[in-house]
Amino acid sequence: MVNNTELMDKMKKKGINVETLAERVGVSCSTMYRILSGEGKGFTVKQVCIIKDVLHLSNKEVMSIFFVGYSQK
Repeated sequence: MVNNTELMDKMKKKGINVETLAERVGVSCSTMYRILSGEGKGFTVKQVCIIKDVLHLSNKEVMSIFFVGYSQK
């Protein structure tokens, strides 16, 4: 499950809109919107890595955005 609120906040702070992020990740805008709405399959590890680079996210931010509800043991 993706923490969409935090992801969208990071995108806004970096001046990246959904369309630009979709292009950088290599998916269509409709696919990106489906993933963000929870209707899609979710992001692949490769896509998470691309988003991490595009948004300059720390490892901690990646965990709090893309791995909500998973234990960090």
